Amino acid sequence: MTNTKEILASRQIDKVRRLDWRFLLPQPGLRRVAYLGPPEAELVEALRAFSETLVLADDPTAPEGSFDLVVLTSPRPEDVRRAARLLRDDGFLYWEIRPGLADRISALRNRLRVLQQEGFSGVRLFWHRPDFHRGLEILPLQEPAALQFVFSRRPGDVRGALKFALGRLLWRSGLLPRLVSSVSLIAEKT
Repeated sequence: MTNTKEILASRQIDKVRRLDWRFLLPQPGLRRVAYLGPPEAELVEALRAFSETLVLADDPTAPEGSFDLVVLTSPRPEDVRRAARLLRDDGFLYWEIRPGLADRISALRNRLRVLQQEGFSGVRLFWHRPDFHRGLEILPLQEPAALQFVFSRRPGDVRGALKFALGRLLWRSGLLPRLVSSVSLIAEKT
């Protein structure tokens, strides 16, 4: 029988795991953070537990130009513009992208264009495998060596072999970043 301490420890581990992406930032400590987008309970709860300050940025009184990090879960270009206004210079945007399959092909190019228009640079793309909630790996989609390593492993069954073969094909064709789900990007406001 599981006791209360074990349950609480497990929930704390889940919160920490949900924020593993923070180690992709130059400073992984979460100081002044704004969250912008539809409420995602698990992510907001983790940010609340591990950030010095968390502001839900849909609040119009959120002070512009004062945040070290904006966490964005909305696909809307106007929210990227809002994120740019909230960030201080040299602040970072962490953007979780969850488009539907029909949207994936063109969406990434459009999002990158909006980021450039809003003064972001150093955009890096990551694949959270298998998804944001159960993240076992965070793979840099612009690093061929990391993806080659992932697709060189031997899967344990026929289904896994088929998935890996498809993944290798998508990676080699350059379509992988546009077709996988649970992609995030990190960009710096310059």
